[in-house]
Amino acid sequence: MKRLLILIFVLSLLSFGQKAAIVVNPSIKDIKKEEIKDILLGMKRNKVILSKDKAVNEIAIEKLLGISYENFRVYWLERALAGEGNLPKEMNYKEAIKEIKRNKKAIGILPAEKVKSSGLRVIMVID
Repeated sequence: MKRLLILIFVLSLLSFGQKAAIVVNPSIKDIKKEEIKDILLGMKRNKVILSKDKAVNEIAIEKLLGISYENFRVYWLERALAGEGNLPKEMNYKEAIKEIKRNKKAIGILPAEKVKSSGLRVIMVID
């Protein structure tokens, strides 16, 4: 139990001050929070790109969907095994920015400080 509390404390320190940005291709002009939720849950056929930084993904998923990042991963694994979609890709921010610029239907969760001058459309910043 003591180890678990120490682990939780350390993880909270790692994510302290970090912000997650929800970003899309600049061609997407209007998108609502509910649509973002649907996309992240695979209800719409958009490509979902996640940060390699697990803490950034945790912040966004927990605030947007109200579930843990681990439960989100399990959800997607079950969908993939059932043939209902592909797991979201985890990429470093440079690869992710290139992919979102290339794919007009892509949405990403990236570190907010890395997308300021990326040319992507920032839908929201979550801390």
